[in-house]
Amino acid sequence: EYLINYDSDIVSDEDEPPPPTLPSVKKQEEKIPTTTIPPWRRGYPVEPPPEQRKLLPPAPPPPPHSDPYVQRLKEEAEHRKRLQEQYERQREQLRRLEYERKKLETSSSSTTTTTTASATVSTPSTTKTVASMRPRHPVQADAPPWPRQQIHEDQDVKDRSKQERERLLHEERLRKEQEAIVERARAQAEAKAQAEAKARAEALARSEARLHAEAQARAHALAEAEARTKLLRQNVTRPRAWIKVS
Repeated sequence: EYLINYDSDIVSDEDEPPPPTLPSVKKQEEKIPTTTIPPWRRGYPVEPPPEQRKLLPPAPPPPPHSDPYVQRLKEEAEHRKRLQEQYERQREQLRRLEYERKKLETSSSSTTTTTTASATVSTPSTTKTVASMRPRHPVQADAPPWPRQQIHEDQDVKDRSKQERERLLHEERLRKEQEAIVERARAQAEAKAQAEAKARAEALARSEARLHAEAQARAHALAEAEARTKLLRQNVTRPRAWIKVS
């Protein structure tokens, strides 16, 4: 039995090779690398690889810095426009109030004239009392029958005069600021022109000094060349004149 089992383990040429077998699906699945999620991240989705992450769009460029002087002029123009609109609305309201006041005055004056005429016709004895009830000063006849209305109108007049003063002060302040800005710009332009003139004068002086130095260097070199030539001619004509006897 041992020999039979031993012989069965020996491969002979007569035995056919076994058919090739494909790896099982389970083994293929095991070979695929999987991302392990740590225990503190199991409640969150797995982060995709870097190449699959959606990159954020580039940040927009910062807004260009505008000129503060131009910005100030724009703000002043907008403020002046808002003030003009406010003044126009107030003028319209005052015109409407004035129209209503005149309308009330005309209606009240017509009613008083009719009542006095009827009283005079019916009872002539009350004419003196009606005459005595007339105001002593004619200015009081222009006052409206409701004093509260007059108080409101006086307050409106005060507010209007106050706003007019504020508007004039604001315009004066704006005018002074504009004059200061113009004066500052003029002073800066003058300082810039003076600095440019000074720089030009310094550059001209430097160029003149350089030309003078170059001319001196050329003259010195020419003098040296002439001296060398003279010495050379002297040595050629009298060769033993410069030889020192040792």
